Amino acid sequence: MKKLKGFTLVEIIVVMLILAILMGMFIPNMLGYIKRTDETAAIMECRSTVIASQTILNQTYAYKTADFEGVYKNNTYNITASSYNTQKAGIINLSGYSGMTDDLNGVICGLAEADGEVLTITADSDCRLQELTYVSAGGVKVEYNVAWDEGYVVVK
Repeated sequence: MKKLKGFTLVEIIVVMLILAILMGMFIPNMLGYIKRTDETAAIMECRSTVIASQTILNQTYAYKTADFEGVYKNNTYNITASSYNTQKAGIINLSGYSGMTDDLNGVICGLAEADGEVLTITADSDCRLQELTYVSAGGVKVEYNVAWDEGYVVVK
């Protein structure tokens, strides 16, 4: 009689159980790595928006007629002294500014090449950035505060 070669059903089930146990151990670790990667990417984007915001604040503090343009989500946004002096008086002078407008968000994110959204910025009377809240396109919220030692905090 010819003997068949191959694996028995029991051997295949044992191998499947071992693979399932290994997957159970490693998949949660991989998900943690993915989450940390998303958070790190959001912090890097937030850093870019902080630099862009501080650039805008510096320029508007030094030159009240500074103009800015940014392309954000395929739209062009502008901050100009002439348009803001007539429509929203004083916003081109961002001393002590706290809040956010669509144009300002578009210019900041456009300059920073960030895909997320700046929710709010706060500047002191000398146009130094104090706080910024950013949400990445993936939904990770990052807050920046100049007074914090770590500077950037991912908000759960």
